[in-house]
Parts: sequence; C-alpha cells; structure tokens
Amino acid sequence: MAGTLTSLRDDGMSHGHVPFPEPGGLVPWGDSCDGDDFYWRTGGDGPDDWTVLVAGRNDDWCEFRGSLTQYLAGLVKGTVAPDGLPPDFPVEDPAVTID
Repeated sequence: MAGTLTSLRDDGMSHGHVPFPEPGGLVPWGDSCDGDDFYWRTGGDGPDDWTVLVAGRNDDWCEFRGSLTQYLAGLVKGTVAPDGLPPDFPVEDPAVTID
C-alpha cells in the first residue's frame, strides 16, 4: 500500500498526501476488498495525535479525527459515517480479518 501512495503521488493523484517518513506522511494500516485504502496521517506530538484517512476506491479522501479503535467500532455500530466507502457499508454481518 505504501507503494500505491507513492505511485499516486508520482502521478499527481494523491491530493497532496505523501508517504511516511515525509512530514505529515501517511502510514498504511489496511485495505478493503472493494479497493479502499486506510492510512494514519502522522503529525502532532506522536501517534496519539494521528488521524485516520480513508482513500476510497472512487478517489474520495476522507479523514476521521479519532483513534483507529473508535473508527472501526463506530463503523460497525453505525455511529461513524462510512465516508469514502461503498454506500452499503457495512454489510449486515460485518467482520474484520487479519492477514
């Protein structure tokens, strides 16, 4: 995924986002089966200040100002809008898998 962001930046399609370790760079942490990529935007005083950034498959870039746990739990519970994700997200019985 880090290579994907570098390619997007090199092609002028990263909307100004840069890969880590550049200042404010993005650290990839996940992706979806629908082609969405998930990052932490680095910055502030350390990881507790990082935000979640979603690069949707349709070139939607959306930011969530909270922890990864808050983001994922909110998506599953329906208290966080699935900005940048497919309109039917999450499915009826959502699951998180680890590769």
